[in-house]
Amino acid sequence: MNYKTCTKCDTTFEATSENFRPRKERQNKLRTVCRNCEKNKQKEYRSTPQYKAYQKEYHSTYGKIRRTRKDYKNFQRRWQKTYREKINNLEQRKMHALIYSKKRRANIQLNRQQILNEFLEDMKKRKQQ
Repeated sequence: MNYKTCTKCDTTFEATSENFRPRKERQNKLRTVCRNCEKNKQKEYRSTPQYKAYQKEYHSTYGKIRRTRKDYKNFQRRWQKTYREKINNLEQRKMHALIYSKKRRANIQLNRQQILNEFLEDMKKRKQQ
């Protein structure tokens, strides 16, 4: 069983993802600070006046975007009217890609068949010689 010590609180825990958050760059793929210390740090940060002011400003500007279902439907209809051409072009591009990929697959099958036929003919010639 591997153990790891938190660099912040100097407590030793099992080196598992239950006690430490993952981090790809580290050798053992775990962070150096335990989850408890990270939680405490977040609590401290969220209780600061700067964070509270930021939250207040954020919700005053972006909180208005939240819509009721009816408002969202109206928004969706307006969006569809304005971007109808883009949607149609996208559908055309998808159809073109689908047709092209089918043609390409068919060409690949033909090429495989031609190569196989040439190989078989070559083998027949070698047997006859």
